Amino acid sequence: GRPGVPGPDEAAVLLQALGHGDPNVRAAAARKLGELGKAAGAAAVPALMLALSDEDGAVRSAAALSLGAFGPAAAAAVPALVEALGDPDDDVRSSAGIALEDIGDPARPALEAALDHTNPLLREEAALLLRHWTGKG
Repeated sequence: GRPGVPGPDEAAVLLQALGHGDPNVRAAAARKLGELGKAAGAAAVPALMLALSDEDGAVRSAAALSLGAFGPAAAAAVPALVEALGDPDDDVRSSAGIALEDIGDPARPALEAALDHTNPLLREEAALLLRHWTGKG
């Protein structure tokens, strides 16, 4: 491939690395997929959505941030990202919030619905995001 342009093999290697035994490798792969963004291909969004449920917080956080790099193309990830707002790990919650902002309008209905969620932490994070969003407009 051309320098600076990911080949299809790079994305395939990264997608495979999301299943690696070492959480540092999984987190690095998730981050790199986010750097590639849409160039990583359509399979990256569902793979990163799966990584949102990784046992390791750094992997979940990297996956959430990387989903945001896909913008509205990651709209399918919105429900999983909203759930991640209730994650016990601060970094994961923060990353999920950033990703939801990056995804934009497709995230708003799910955030509004999350105001009635059973998890009080998730409700609070959703309310903060919506207030921040409204403040921008």
